This record gives sequence, C-alpha cells and structure tokens, in this order.
Amino acid sequence: MKEQQSKTVSNVARVGLMGGAFDPPHIGHLRLATEAVERLHLNEVRLIPVNIPSHRSRPIASPSARAEMLIRVAEDPLNVDFCEIQRGGVSFTVDTVKFMKNKIPDAKFFLIIGLDSFLSFKEWVAWEELLQLTNLAVFARDGGDQARKEQYLEEFSGYSQDNEVFFFDSPILEVGSTEIRNKIKKGLSVDFLLPEKVVGYIQAEKLYQNE
Repeated sequence: MKEQQSKTVSNVARVGLMGGAFDPPHIGHLRLATEAVERLHLNEVRLIPVNIPSHRSRPIASPSARAEMLIRVAEDPLNVDFCEIQRGGVSFTVDTVKFMKNKIPDAKFFLIIGLDSFLSFKEWVAWEELLQLTNLAVFARDGGDQARKEQYLEEFSGYSQDNEVFFFDSPILEVGSTEIRNKIKKGLSVDFLLPEKVVGYIQAEKLYQNE
C-alpha cells in the first residue's frame, strides 16, 4: 500500500486528519473531507482507516478491503494513510496524531470530526493531550446540544496556545454506513450513496451480503 507525501504551502503543510471505519467509504465521507479542504485551506486530508476501533464494534470488512476501497476513490488532495492498520491492535487517535506529527514535523494538523464525536470528546483516550497536539475541526449541521457545544468550545479553547477549535455549520450529507450495508444485504440500490468504484469492488468481493 503506497502513501502519498504531503505537499507544502510556504513551507508549512496544512494537513487534515480524518479517521473512521470507512465500512464502506461513501459520498458523505468524501464530501466532508472536501469541505474541510475548502473551509480550512488544507493542502491535503489524510483518510485513515481504523484497524480495531476503541469505542465500537469491529468493522465488517477487513482492514485490507476497507483500505482498497479508499484507494480506489481517493484523489489528491484526499490521500489514504494506513498508519493505524500498519500499527495493528486497537487504534487510538492520540497515537495517530503523534505519529503524524513525527512523520511531518513542520505541518499544522487539523483533526476532522462530526458533532457526535465532539460532544463525546471527553470520553476519548487522552483527550486533553489531543487538544495540545492538534487543532480540532468540527463539522456538523445546526442543532444538537447547543449549550454543551458552547461549553465545550469555550473549555477546549483553553487547553493550548498553539491550537484552536474550529466549528463549521456545514450541510453534511446524512449518509450512514450501516444503512448502506443493510441495503446491500437486501439487494437494494445504493446508487448515489457510494462511488461507482466502491460499488464495483463490493460486488466483485461479495462484501456485506451476509452481514
């Protein structure tokens, strides 16, 4: 599995980090990553498939299958990074951010998450350290627990003088991997939910048919 190297602007790369199961990678993932590039003026977004999640059940597809699906659809400035799969074991975001900072020491990093992850951020392993290591970019529709959102924004902003918390009210596509897998299992259409290259791979490998 080949990884692409980060480009730089004015000798400082602005790199988004977007982890997930990508089981399978769908248009919502790609749209969010593209939105992050545009809103944060990023040189690239690293799409990082999890090996074993720390907070949810294991993905249905194997790590190699999920990586292959991402490879088929990622185009610059969206690049795939396999660090969590290569590291093995349970994947923790703090370990991944440390790895990326060592890999691209002069880069400015932005951890890209949704509203649900933001509101449960204090349940993450070493969440205080994460705020000191990277900027946090939260993308979500309007709504949710507004009071807690404002509380966390104020609280999190005090953890680091070098990093910030950014919040973008964004028209994220409400596409769920579970719903997509259920459609595939039932033989229903997933047109316009998955990139064609992902659909072709799923069909060829007969993924999700007996979930």
